[in-house]
Amino acid sequence: MMSDEMVEIFHEELRELLESLERGLIDLQVSPDDEGLVNQVFRDLHTIKGSGAMFGFVDLAAFIHDFETAFDKVRSGQVKVTNELIKLGLAARDEIPGLVEGTDDPDGVREEILAALTAMTADAGDAGDAPPAPAAEEPLDLDFGEPLPEPEPETAGATLRFTLTDDALGLGAIPSVVLGELRDLGGTDLKADISRVPGLSDLDIDVCYVGWSMYFPDGISREDIDEVFMFAEADWSLEEDAPAEGGFDLDLGELAAENGEEQGVGFFAPEEPAEEPVAEAPKAAPAPAPAPAAPKPPAKAPAAKPDASAEPAASVRVPAARLDTLMDSVGELVTVEARLTELARQSRDAAIIATAEEVARLAARLRDATMTMRMVPMRTLVARCRRLIMGLSDDLNKPVEFEVHGEETELDKTVIEKLADPLVHILRNAIDHGMETQEQRETTGKPMIGKVELSAVHAGGEVLIRVKDDGRGMNPDVIRHKAIERGLINSDMVLTDSQIFMLIFEPGFSTAETVTELSGRGVGMDVVRRTIEGLRGNIEVASKLGEGTTVTLRLPLTLAIIDGLLIEVDDERYTLPMSAVKEIFELPPEKTLASRTGDYLDIRGHFVPFIRLRTIFECTGDAPTEQNVVVVEAGESRIGIVVDHIIGTNQTVIKQVSKLQHSARSISGATILGDGTVSLIIDVPQLLAQAGPLVDSSKEAAA
Repeated sequence: MMSDEMVEIFHEELRELLESLERGLIDLQVSPDDEGLVNQVFRDLHTIKGSGAMFGFVDLAAFIHDFETAFDKVRSGQVKVTNELIKLGLAARDEIPGLVEGTDDPDGVREEILAALTAMTADAGDAGDAPPAPAAEEPLDLDFGEPLPEPEPETAGATLRFTLTDDALGLGAIPSVVLGELRDLGGTDLKADISRVPGLSDLDIDVCYVGWSMYFPDGISREDIDEVFMFAEADWSLEEDAPAEGGFDLDLGELAAENGEEQGVGFFAPEEPAEEPVAEAPKAAPAPAPAPAAPKPPAKAPAAKPDASAEPAASVRVPAARLDTLMDSVGELVTVEARLTELARQSRDAAIIATAEEVARLAARLRDATMTMRMVPMRTLVARCRRLIMGLSDDLNKPVEFEVHGEETELDKTVIEKLADPLVHILRNAIDHGMETQEQRETTGKPMIGKVELSAVHAGGEVLIRVKDDGRGMNPDVIRHKAIERGLINSDMVLTDSQIFMLIFEPGFSTAETVTELSGRGVGMDVVRRTIEGLRGNIEVASKLGEGTTVTLRLPLTLAIIDGLLIEVDDERYTLPMSAVKEIFELPPEKTLASRTGDYLDIRGHFVPFIRLRTIFECTGDAPTEQNVVVVEAGESRIGIVVDHIIGTNQTVIKQVSKLQHSARSISGATILGDGTVSLIIDVPQLLAQAGPLVDSSKEAAA
C-alpha cells in the first residue's frame, strides 16, 4: 500500500511533468525539428506512464502508452511534427488529470483523441518511410521455416534475462507493464523461471520470486533496457547471440502448442533442457540474476568517475508552506536583529556591538538564501501564455507570432502565482482588441501574421514585464469619449494620452460594441490593476494608433523583505523602498520656503519636479531650516520628495496594514523598527499618481 505522503509526491511530480509536457509540445510547434524537444516530450510521457503504473493507475498507463507510441514515431523520424499533431497532443495532455482522478469519459473524447493520434502518425509514417510495394500484385508470402530471400541480418539477436528485485512488488512495480514494454521493443519467446517460488506458507506478497527471459531477434540496446527498468528496479543480463544461418527460425505456433498458450509465453523449470536457441536459461539457475562478470551499461560503469564539479547538484522537494513558514521566521529574525543593533548602539559596549554586527551579517545571509529559495523563473507561466495565444489565434482567425524574451527571469513564487491571471487578460486583449484581421493588416500594409512579444527583465529591485503587440493601437479620443459616456471623467477634464490610456483599467470600462465570450463586460482590466496593485506593483500603458500597444508591469522581486531608506517628516518616520531611490541631496536654500506645493529643480541640466511630503501628508508643524530631497523613480517618471531628515537604511520586513488604512493609497504597508516603533512604507508609484496634478502645475509655472 502506498502512503499518503508518497501519493502526494506523485501528484506533485505529475503537475511538474504536465507543465514540462505542455511546454515541450508548444515549443515544438515553434521548433518542429528540435530533436531535444522531441526527446523531452518522449521522456515526460515515459515518466508519467511509469509513475502512473507504479502507483496503480492502470488506465493512465494504458492511455499514455498509446500516446507514447505515437511520439516514438516522431522520435525515430517516421513522423513529422505538424500543428494538428501538437493540438492532438495537447488535448491528450488535458485528459491526464481526469485519468488520475478516476473521472469517466462519457463522450468518448479520450478514445477519439487516441484514434486520431494513431491514425495521423500511421498515415504519416506510411507515407514517409514505408518500403516500396513489390512489383507483383500477389500478396507477399514468407515462410518462416525457410531462409528469407533477403540479405543476411546485420545485427545479432540477444537474450535478456532478468528478475525484479525482491521488494519491487512492495514498491508498486507491475510485471505485466514491464513485459509489455519489452514486447513493444521486439521481444519474443518469453519464458518464466519459477524455480525460486517458495511454498504457499512462505510467500511474501511484496516479493517477486519469478524471473523471465526474452529473445530479441534484432538485438536490443542497453539504453532501451535502462528505460524499461527506469521505474522497476531489476537485475538483468544481456547475452548477444550470432544469427542462425539462413535467418532465425521461430515457430510461434509450435511454441504455443507446446505450452498450451497462444501468446508464445511459457514456463520452464531450470533442469529441463530447452530446444530453442535461447534454451541456455538453465545456466542462470537457481535465479535469473546476472552473473558478476556480466557487463553493465556504459553509463553505469564506475571506471571513469566524473569530476565532482560536473555532477548535478542534489535537490530536495520542500512543500511551499514550509518555505512560507521559514520566510516568516526570517522576517521576525530581521526585526529582532534590528532591535539588537539598536540596543548595542545605545550600550556603547564593544563586545555587544561586535556580536550585533555578526548577528546582522548572519541574518542577512539567511535572508538572501531564503529569498533565493522562493524565486521561480518566468518560464513556468510561458507555456500557459503560448497555449492561450495559440487557442485565441485559431478561434479568432488571427495568425499571431508569439515571441518570449527573459524566460529565466525570476520572481517571488507568490508574485508568479498571482501574475498568471493578469497576463492572461492582457494577452487576450492584445489579440481580441489590439490585433487586426488578416484583411485589415493587408489593407494597411502590415505583415499578414501579427506579432505579440512577452519580455521580462530585472531593473534594480524590480522586474519589468512587457506585453507588446503590433496591432491597431489605441485611439485616445475613443477612450475619452467612452469614459465620458460612462461617467468616469468629466467632459472638461484635461488629460494626457498616458492618463487617458489608464482609464481602460477603471471598473466597467470597455470599448467593445458587443459582448462576446472573450470581452465586452469591462471587468478584465480592472482585475489586472487590482491584482498588480495588490502585489505592490504598477502598470504603464503606451500606445500609438496604427502601430501597436505596450503594457508594462513593474513588480517587486519579493513581497516579504526589502531594503528601505528611513526618513523623517514632522517627527514621524517613514520608509522608502531603496529600489526606487536614485539620489539624495540637500534642498537649495531658495527652495526652502513653500511658496507653492509643487516646484522643480535643475539637476545637472535636467528638469526634475519635486513635491513636499509635509504638504501631501497635511503636516501642521514648522519645517526645519535644512531639508533634503530624495529623488525617486517609478516607471518613466522621476520626481524629488522633500523630507525633513534622512535617518539611514535598514532591512524592512513588510507588514500589511489594517483595513482602516486602506484608503491611504500612498501607503503600501508598515514595518517595525529596532526601537519597537512602527514606520509606514511609502508606495512610490501611488504617491507619484497622487502628486501628478501638483507636478503638472509646477511644470506649467516653470514654462
